[in-house]
Amino acid sequence: MRRVLVLATALVLGAGCSAETPPAEPASSVSAGASPSAPATSIPTPTAPAGGVDLTAQVCTDASQAIAEASAYFTAQMSALEKAAAKGDQDAVVAAATAIQNRITALGLAVTTFTTQTISPELRKVLVESAASLQEIASEAYTGTQADIRKTFTQLTGAFDKACR
Repeated sequence: MRRVLVLATALVLGAGCSAETPPAEPASSVSAGASPSAPATSIPTPTAPAGGVDLTAQVCTDASQAIAEASAYFTAQMSALEKAAAKGDQDAVVAAATAIQNRITALGLAVTTFTTQTISPELRKVLVESAASLQEIASEAYTGTQADIRKTFTQLTGAFDKACR
């Protein structure tokens, strides 16, 4: 719980320093009373390779899609968090922060799982680095802002684009 509160505080404080206008809240965001652990979409789980078949293309597709969906989910939850903070709704702030935390943690685990597949060395390197970045964001010691997290998602997207060409 402490980790969620630290994240919520960092995100709210980061939101106040941001020059960005938060996007409109999609229907998939968590509101007060909603389950923060249920992601808007599921993160793909890689399948075992059939006889050592190279799964680089499939992992590229799945990982890139998971990163894009998590980035959109983060944006939606930040919008919900900022609105809740503006209203003084602590429960909704915690729910949105928990949803972000859970999604980033699940994404990090999925990305780590992708590394066990038969894939190119370039993609494996990007997956390992991505998992480390996501683990850092999800850690209790993370001091970054929402802008830092958005930047990380942009960097991950670029890294996957390059490795998956």
